[in-house]
Amino acid sequence: MNKLSRLLLVVVAATSMNACKSCKKDELAATEPGKKATELNPRPAPQMPAPGTDADNKRLAALALATQIESGLSGFKHDEKPLDPALVGQNKKAECWWVEASPEQPKKLIIKDLDASGKVQSQTEMYFDEKAMLNYAKAPDGHFVFHNEALALWLDPEQRLKHGIKPQDASARANALKKEMSAALMAFKLR
Repeated sequence: MNKLSRLLLVVVAATSMNACKSCKKDELAATEPGKKATELNPRPAPQMPAPGTDADNKRLAALALATQIESGLSGFKHDEKPLDPALVGQNKKAECWWVEASPEQPKKLIIKDLDASGKVQSQTEMYFDEKAMLNYAKAPDGHFVFHNEALALWLDPEQRLKHGIKPQDASARANALKKEMSAALMAFKLR
């Protein structure tokens, strides 16, 4: 490719990037006085999934599973153990309820983040389906619904749809939850 072709290619690329002006609109809106914060962000505000949609059905099914498990906790075996900091990266403790069967099946798992004094800072609750697969997790940063242990839905702490999440961020967060889950289940010898 000669120099003239490269120069033409660079000019075309630069003008096409300015053609959409969507970035410029955001920059102008952010500098305009009197604009509200909601007018500055082009993304819609989080909202509840519309009734009857796939997202709403998954959310309701996960909540029903959690309610069912919560109502039967007294019939499950229960234990609490500290987690290996080498596996989870910080001071954490796990509490687990499971069915004594062959094989043993986890039903509920709570992973608690502890401060230096051992006080609980936050916790993540995880619920498992009849196949012992992670189905629903309630964490400080939102509600996570899984299908075959793959993230299917990420809601904010008020169970509203989150908009603008990059797929790699959702995947990374789901993998972090599953890593903690695996470490905890190995501590209880359930995986």
